[in-house]
Formats: sequence, C-alpha cells, structure tokens
Amino acid sequence: MTEVVFLGVVHEVYKEDVLEFIEKYNPDVIGVEIRTEDINESKEYLHISYPSEMIETVHKFSKHIKVYGFDWLGEDIKNKKLSREYWRNKSIKRLYRQFESDKGFEKERELLKIIEDKHEEFINKSNLKTCNSEISDIFMEIYYKQFFMILDKTPYEEYARFWHKRNEHINENIINIIKNNEGKRIIFVMGCAHRHHSIMATEEKLGNSINLVKYLW
Repeated sequence: MTEVVFLGVVHEVYKEDVLEFIEKYNPDVIGVEIRTEDINESKEYLHISYPSEMIETVHKFSKHIKVYGFDWLGEDIKNKKLSREYWRNKSIKRLYRQFESDKGFEKERELLKIIEDKHEEFINKSNLKTCNSEISDIFMEIYYKQFFMILDKTPYEEYARFWHKRNEHINENIINIIKNNEGKRIIFVMGCAHRHHSIMATEEKLGNSINLVKYLW
C-alpha cells in the first residue's frame, strides 16, 4: 500500500532536522513546495523564491530519489521565470503588503498577531515532531479561518482567493503525484500553513486506499 507522510515545516526552521528525518524515513518519492517548472533550476535561481529547506532537500536527495515540485504561484506566471522584481512589484503579495500597512485594519491585524505570537511561542518550544502535531494544525486552522473572514468583501479579498486557489492547485498536484506512484513511500515537505488543508484533501480523495501518516512517530 502507498504510504504518505506530510512533513510540515516553519520555513528556515528545523532545516537540518527535516533533512535528517527524510534520510531516516528513506522514501521512494519526495514532494517539495517548489513549482514543477522550477524543480531542476540552479540553487541561485531557487533562492530568489523558495526557502532553504526545500532547496536543500532537492539537491541532497534528487540524485537517488525522485523529487517532484507541487507548488503553484499563479496562472499568469506559469512556465515563466521568477525574479526579485516579480516579488517586489508584480506578485499578489504586494496586495498583502498593502493590507499590512492599512490603518483601517489595525484591529484585525492585532487579532491575527495574537494568534501568530502564540503559534511562534509554541514553535520556539517545539521540535519537528511537535510542529507536526494536532496542536500545530489547530493553530493554522484558526489563523486562516480568521484571516479569510477578515479579508472577505474588502479591497484585499483577491489575496484570500489566491490563497484558496493555491491550496487547491497544491492539493491537486499532490494527489496526482500519489496516484502516479502507487505502492511507494512518499513524503511531502511543505509549510505548516498548507499541511492541514493537504491532509484533509488527500483523505477526501484517496481515503483508505493509502496509508496516510498524519503525525510523526
């Protein structure tokens, strides 16, 4: 039976632990939060857009393990190169930066910051195992439910729609990778913010046809 592990990370935290866990787990297949079209690019190019634990996973394991990219960052840049200029001036993140500085949303940002601070406090006391726990998933679920409610019907709701769409594409890509690697041991390395959504989507689509490992042992 196909075995699937979702390894949630806080970007740039636990990098060595992530690499060590993958090595010990010894998967047949690895998925990383990098676009498919970028997976074979140089380290220099990848560092423009992706966190170091994703890049190091590709370069450490891709010579002897099949590594897939499953991220999605928009149809407008599909099969196009990413650049620092894109992230500064053209990406959807520019809209979120406007939200962060909008004085009309100070109370809403304060609420989100309370959740962020509590999650950061939890992470600072955690290790990779507790980061991949039900408690961490609950933090993320609460934060993003509040986040989407706050942005709904505001000038910033496009960012929330993008986030929903990105999760949908990520989950679709993950499920296709699983289906194309039946009977193998697969690990997906992703930001904690996506982990809960991907677990639910995979359970819904594939159910008992796979052995889904939700929490680290």
